[in-house]
Amino acid sequence: MTVRLAEKSTAQAPAEAAVPEWLPARLRAAGMKPTPNLLAVLGGLAQAGDAWLSGEDLYRRMVLGGTPLGLATIYRLLKLLVLAGVVARTWQGNCGSVRTAYRYRTPSELGGQLRLRCNPGGRWVPIEDPALRDDLLQVLRQHGLAHGSSWELEMDGVAVNAAADNEGELQC
Repeated sequence: MTVRLAEKSTAQAPAEAAVPEWLPARLRAAGMKPTPNLLAVLGGLAQAGDAWLSGEDLYRRMVLGGTPLGLATIYRLLKLLVLAGVVARTWQGNCGSVRTAYRYRTPSELGGQLRLRCNPGGRWVPIEDPALRDDLLQVLRQHGLAHGSSWELEMDGVAVNAAADNEGELQC
C-alpha cells in the first residue's frame, strides 16, 4: 500500500487586490476594520449581486476561487457583517427545511426596509408604511439600539384574519 502525502498548499490569505476598491471604505463606514478575511467574504457576496447565498454556497464559491477560509470562519464573519448592517439575512424554506441566506446590502438599501416574516413558513411580507417605520425607529432609539442593524419583531398571541387550511391552521 502506498500512502501519498498531500502537497503543501500554496494558497495564501485572501488578497485585498482582488477586492473592489470601494469595499474597504464600505467596511470602515460600518465601523469595521477591513481585514483580508472580511473583505473576501463581503467581496464574495457583492459579486453574487442580488442573489441570496447560504454560508455553504459562499464557502463553495470561495474554495473554487482559491480563497482558503473555513466554513466556521465564514459564518462568524457573516454574523459580524449582519450585526454591522452591511449584509442582509433571511430564512429560505425548501421542502420543509429552512436555511439562512445572506446578501450584500448596497448603500442605497440602508434607508431601512420594513417587513414581517411569517413563522413557520418563512414568507416575508413588505410593509409600505413610512409612519410605522418611523415609529419603530423611534422605539429603537429610545432603547439605545444601534442604527443600521437588522432587528426582528415578534408578536405572539395576536389574532389576525388569515386564510386557514382545512384543519384550521394559518397558512403563511
